[in-house]
Amino acid sequence: MINCHIVVSAKTLDYFRYQVEHMLSMAQEPNNVYFHAYALDPKAFNSSRHAPRVSSCHPVFAYNWAYRKTTLREIWLWSKWFFLNRCVLSGSNGHAAGLGLPSESQKSLSALSSHG
Repeated sequence: MINCHIVVSAKTLDYFRYQVEHMLSMAQEPNNVYFHAYALDPKAFNSSRHAPRVSSCHPVFAYNWAYRKTTLREIWLWSKWFFLNRCVLSGSNGHAAGLGLPSESQKSLSALSSHG
């Protein structure tokens, strides 16, 4: 079994589709390849969650922790999301947020299990 975790945005949907097709064509057992998409914006989420062969699609843009709030620009971008519901994850910060979802999910699961 192979799990492929891919960060995707509206600007990279075509590349996302290419990655899925290419990985499946290279796999010896394509039925054992699973794709997990981490969407940085609503368009990517809506396109990816219904895509064939995508096992899971996560709306990273919907999580408060996904937005860095270190610089004034980052605080401004977060406030656009928080107050205006404008999703603005992109670039290296967006990619890092997408890759951070599994670790954030693991923290949540660990916290729940420690209270059991």
